[in-house]
Order: sequence, then structure tokens, then C-alpha cells
Amino acid sequence: MRVIKDAEVRRGEILDAAEKLFNEKGYAKTTTEDILAMTGIARGTLYYHFKGKEDILLAMIDRQIEQREQAMRQIADDESASAVEKLVRVIELLSSSGMMADGVYGKGNFELHQESFTRSLMRFGPIMTEMVEQGI
Repeated sequence: MRVIKDAEVRRGEILDAAEKLFNEKGYAKTTTEDILAMTGIARGTLYYHFKGKEDILLAMIDRQIEQREQAMRQIADDESASAVEKLVRVIELLSSSGMMADGVYGKGNFELHQESFTRSLMRFGPIMTEMVEQGI
């Protein structure tokens, strides 16, 4: 029986499954069939939400960047901390695990790593600049 879910819920389930598989098997060894099997959805549903595996990965990267950006924003808005303390906390946040594992950023995935770095820089740069300016 077909289960109808909100588009954002379904999209999140696909991203969760893909992230788990990419980290376990690696990006290159994970297939859309694997993602379909884990989520229990039809191929058409997957392609309704994403163009393909790379599109899923980029959406996953964006989701992780957004989560980190929200955490950075909380740090930047903490009026009880000095600019230096904020910067240290942000560096700790960015160096902690949680972003893609070696399964995604391994050899042969340079373009994806570069894309992730560029997207991160675009989102994190203004917050970092704001914190540096607070310290001047």
C-alpha cells in the first residue's frame, strides 16, 4: 500500500538514508537502488525529489551546512562571550565530526569536496566576518 507523506518529510527520509549509506559504503559504492531499498520508496518518488545521486549529495551537504550555520549564528549572537571566545567555539564546531565522512570525501571525490567547501564558505564567511568585526 502506498504511503503518502509530506514532501519535506519524504525528502528528509531520502537524505537520512543516503547519508547513512554514503558513510557506510562510500559515495561511489552507494547506488540509487540502495537508497530506494532503505527508504522503501518507488524510483519515481526519488526522482520527483532529486535529479540523481549527486543532487542528493548536494542537498545533504546543504542540510549539514544549514545546521552548522544555525549553530554558528547562536555562537555569534551570544552577548556574554568575547569575540575571541566566539571564534574559538566556531573553530571547535567546524572541526568536530558531523560533516561528511571519508566515504564522501575520499579519493576521487575532489569536485564534491570543493563544492562543499565553496558552499560552506559562502554561508559561514559572513558570520565569521561579523565575529571578527566584533573583536576590532
